Amino acid sequence: MMSGRVQVKGFASNGAGASMHGGLLVIDGDAGLRCGISLKGGDIVVGGSVGSFFRLHGSGRAHGDLW
Repeated sequence: MMSGRVQVKGFASNGAGASMHGGLLVIDGDAGLRCGISLKGGDIVVGGSVGSFFRLHGSGRAHGDLW
């Protein structure tokens, strides 16, 4: 994303906001562990948790003991 605003109403996966250069990303729910990876500019606002998808949804242990 270069500019503008995107709003996600719920869970946003790992690729959310990857390599953003500008604009605003609003995530009302939780976001994946790699949310905002390689962020160059802009803003990301997450209303829930970031990176705790496995713990919240009972999928067992994550790779590399993330918690």
